[in-house]
Amino acid sequence: MLKSSLSTAPGQSRQAGGRWTTLFVNDNTMRLLFVRHGQDISGFRGGWSLHGLSKEGDHQSILLAQYLKTNYLPISRIISSDLPRAKETTHHLKHIIPVEVEFNHNWREINNGYLAGLSNSEADIKYPLLFFNSLQMNEKYPNGESPVDFFERVVSAYNNLLNNSYNNTLIVTHGGVISILIYFLKKVEWSNSKPPIQCKPTGIFEVSIHNNQAEVTKENDFNHLL
Repeated sequence: MLKSSLSTAPGQSRQAGGRWTTLFVNDNTMRLLFVRHGQDISGFRGGWSLHGLSKEGDHQSILLAQYLKTNYLPISRIISSDLPRAKETTHHLKHIIPVEVEFNHNWREINNGYLAGLSNSEADIKYPLLFFNSLQMNEKYPNGESPVDFFERVVSAYNNLLNNSYNNTLIVTHGGVISILIYFLKKVEWSNSKPPIQCKPTGIFEVSIHNNQAEVTKENDFNHLL
């Protein structure tokens, strides 16, 4: 299992003795929004799949954009995973929230290697009983990442975000990424065998950082879908 702890020294992150330390930039309040992409096309393995949004996912993303514009403070910037389902969600957002957009591969879902985008039936034949929660922590997907690799990438992306982000930044990413972040920010041990954080398509998670302390202030807000 992997743990997190918080420190007040500026501008870096490290791993020591199996523990990650998040080092915040300054004492100013920062608010970050993490959003899962809209519903993607069903029947396929996700991860680094190149499949895009379903029609339902397109609609969810438009509702999300309208909801963010009217119910949250003005967003200054959008950072998005560069996988198609996240990029398509972001394209819907920027039509209603016209701000700077950056696509960044570090916010991708876990790299599931040869399984990415396979139909579920084909994956079951070629890689029987191979799922994220069946991997050992240091075991990689064929031609992909291990859960430890994934955890380290997500935490590194988060720390880089703190060092380089504007306040009120929106990050469009994936359920696995958000799950790791919530465990990490709550200082709860994480492993791929633990229950994932519930995260609806286009669900919103808000993180507020003040005086070097991060707090998850909203979880899985999907009122726009009700």
